[in-house]
Amino acid sequence: MVAATRHDLHPMPTCAICGVPIDGPPLTDDETTAVLHPACAADRLAGDLAVAGLALAAALLARVAVVWAG
Repeated sequence: MVAATRHDLHPMPTCAICGVPIDGPPLTDDETTAVLHPACAADRLAGDLAVAGLALAAALLARVAVVWAG
């Protein structure tokens, strides 16, 4: 019989974005139960905002183009 180690009882969670173990306070997504580093979540948020901004600009420009074309 082998005694369980501390890591066997409570394994350290790994970040869903970078895959590195999280040693500190993680961010948890309630819907998917994914665990993230705060820095990884901040990096992803910046990229998501850029994509959302481009999508909004494309939607507005498409509407202007249709009105302008008559």
